[in-house]
Amino acid sequence: MRKLKNYYASALRAIGDSRTAFLYLVVSSILNIILDILFVTQTPLGVVGAALATILAQAFSFLLCLVYVRKRVAMLVLGKGHWVFERKILKETVIFSWAAALQQTVLYFGRLLIQGTVNAHGTDMITGYNAAIRIESFTMAFIDGTAAALATFAGQNVGAGKWKRLRQGLYRTFAMNGVYVLISGVLMVIFSSQLISLFVDQSNTGVLRVGTTYLKVMAANYLFCSILSATQGFFRGVGKVKITMIATMVQMVVRCMLALILVPRLEIWGVCLSVIMGWLVVSTMNVIQVRKLLNHSGKADIIS
Repeated sequence: MRKLKNYYASALRAIGDSRTAFLYLVVSSILNIILDILFVTQTPLGVVGAALATILAQAFSFLLCLVYVRKRVAMLVLGKGHWVFERKILKETVIFSWAAALQQTVLYFGRLLIQGTVNAHGTDMITGYNAAIRIESFTMAFIDGTAAALATFAGQNVGAGKWKRLRQGLYRTFAMNGVYVLISGVLMVIFSSQLISLFVDQSNTGVLRVGTTYLKVMAANYLFCSILSATQGFFRGVGKVKITMIATMVQMVVRCMLALILVPRLEIWGVCLSVIMGWLVVSTMNVIQVRKLLNHSGKADIIS
């Protein structure tokens, strides 16, 4: 059911209707929370109730998308004549899919290796690092969202041949992310202790030290991550998925090698430096590739 909902949501975003997809996601999330509370606290279902709540919320979101598409977006309504096998489309889908799948596999494998280096340094290191990562994931949500939006935007403008607008969209994404990481970074530095305290006891000074150190160091370097994320979204949008895959692999190699060298010596500082260097190296590579693409004399070849 989730796959069907994601299919329609992605299709709506592809034609420029991101607002509807977002609204239905909000509705689904609110419904999921309500059903979770209802099924877990008011029935003996327990974990089964939580799973059922998720299924029902996803199904409701899918039905909303389906009804909306049928009533408002005729171009996305599937008829009998659309169920035709086309080898060319299948080939393109496989090319995009395997690159994206391999990219995600490499990414999570790299994270697992870094977690392994952290786990060798005691409970304070593990707890503080994991608490900081949870907070960081909230910060990254906006950056990941702008990258996904830029991918859709880039694909639309490549299809329409609007190269100037494509360039403007990329630069405005850089600017928007820059303002965001500046504000969020300052807040993260100021309130680092309070943020870590949301997940751990304030009396545990060792955990607080690890968590606050990670947040303060990383907050000053999220600009590199935002550039990396935006350029990755840009490449996905213009069809250069191999560049995103190679960039992810390089980033993970840099991270893991440095983590193996630095974490045993510098502990949490070693984790920070390995991640930052991964961002810095790959964001630099990506910016160079973006400039080459945007300055390409034969712009019609940008997706070749």
